[in-house]
Amino acid sequence: MSRPRNIVRVAVALAAAATVPFLGSLAYAADAPIDLGTLSGGYSNAWAVNLDEEIVGNSDGMPVIWQDRQIHQLPLPPGFLGGSARDINDAGQAVGYVWDGSYLTRAVRWDGTGSATLLEQSAPGGSAAYGINENGTITGWVNNGSGNDPAVFANAVRNG
Repeated sequence: MSRPRNIVRVAVALAAAATVPFLGSLAYAADAPIDLGTLSGGYSNAWAVNLDEEIVGNSDGMPVIWQDRQIHQLPLPPGFLGGSARDINDAGQAVGYVWDGSYLTRAVRWDGTGSATLLEQSAPGGSAAYGINENGTITGWVNNGSGNDPAVFANAVRNG
């Protein structure tokens, strides 16, 4: 009879040991969030972070990047009024979308804080980029007039 009791004791000890790392992660998740701030006191969203802890998102309708917890507006291509950065890779390339006065969105890539590159500019229903990997492959959607279709962006038009 002592053999089954020993098995139960070992199983209970293993279960307890497996729970400790899980409970430790719960304590980490309960830490207070850090307010990254806004461009002009309105709202902000942080969407993605890379290994250098550069964070991209939007603030007050503009695409932004936080570098060393300082907020910087990303440039808009000529003719566009706002946008959002949705992902960033470890090379510092960010992707997202910008919109014009008709609220038509266009997929865009930012290479740092100095330039914006439209990834397409002819789809009648607009486009947006939501992901970029370490090789620079960009994914998102394009609307050619009959709904959003998934897309991989290969060609880009330089702006700025």
